[in-house]
Amino acid sequence: MQSAGCVHLLLNRCLGVQALLVVSFLCAAVEPAAAKEKPVFIELPRQVLAADIGAGGAVVVGSYYPIGALHWMPTSSDTAIGGTQGVAVSRDGKTIIGRAIDDAGFENAAIWTGGRSWRLLGSFTPAAQPCDRLLSGSFGASDDGKVVVGLGWDTCRHARAFRWEESTGMVDLGSTVPERSTRANNVSGDGKVVVGWQEDVTGFRMGAKWVGGVQELIQGPAGFVGEAFGANRDGSVIVGTNCNPLDPVPSGWTWTAAAGVTCFPVTRPSGLPAPFYQVAMHGGHQRHRPAEPGRAESQEVARQGRGAAPLSGFASGRKCRGH
Repeated sequence: MQSAGCVHLLLNRCLGVQALLVVSFLCAAVEPAAAKEKPVFIELPRQVLAADIGAGGAVVVGSYYPIGALHWMPTSSDTAIGGTQGVAVSRDGKTIIGRAIDDAGFENAAIWTGGRSWRLLGSFTPAAQPCDRLLSGSFGASDDGKVVVGLGWDTCRHARAFRWEESTGMVDLGSTVPERSTRANNVSGDGKVVVGWQEDVTGFRMGAKWVGGVQELIQGPAGFVGEAFGANRDGSVIVGTNCNPLDPVPSGWTWTAAAGVTCFPVTRPSGLPAPFYQVAMHGGHQRHRPAEPGRAESQEVARQGRGAAPLSGFASGRKCRGH
């Protein structure tokens, strides 16, 4: 995350091909005057999946396939740091957030403490019970790495978004739909605005934000929108997917207090089939959910004010607080 310049990631989703790190100290949507800067492409080692960047692009955090957290620096290449996943890194590149296994074999949200050691964050209470092998998982962090957000469990019947910081521990952000789940996907740079989703009774993941622990569903032109993935430093801009839940082709959206939700429709490439719907059984009931965006081999990125462009030709998709 950068304010004086933008650093971009191209996250390779084809496991048999080496990933690329795209570093560019420009962001056309934020700093049009710097748009003539040329990106630098750096090839990452095979089986390295990048997740976040810090220190002006000099520190990359991610995971090995199929498991294991790592950091990458141009002076040392990739280094295994234990844990199961690297999820986020602070702006200065010194604090790494991820996930690690406890002595009982359960996965926890965690903070890297050096070497292959991690500080485990547990769940909402010391007595909380895991769901299968999952106790909690981190999904994002603030710019200074002091606020961590994600998903916590207390048995499989209780899955809730959480916000963690040293002074409060892990706080359950609750659910406004009885017996339905929530998850925090990310947090603003200042740590004050949490963004993610609230599960509807239909199973649809509605975009949501939490300020001071209070949830607010994000409303779009057609009603609620899909999940939120990121926010800028103060949470005044939020971004997400699936602007119109009734549209079979998911589209991107942005939210601001002044303008509300703005949709960025995407024209599906002619060779890409329409998204299918996943059907899963849960508690004896069927749940129908649109296939998650970002899974297709051919993807598109909506550029603010300039429509959509194939991801293959716009490799450096804008990096806000989310990814």
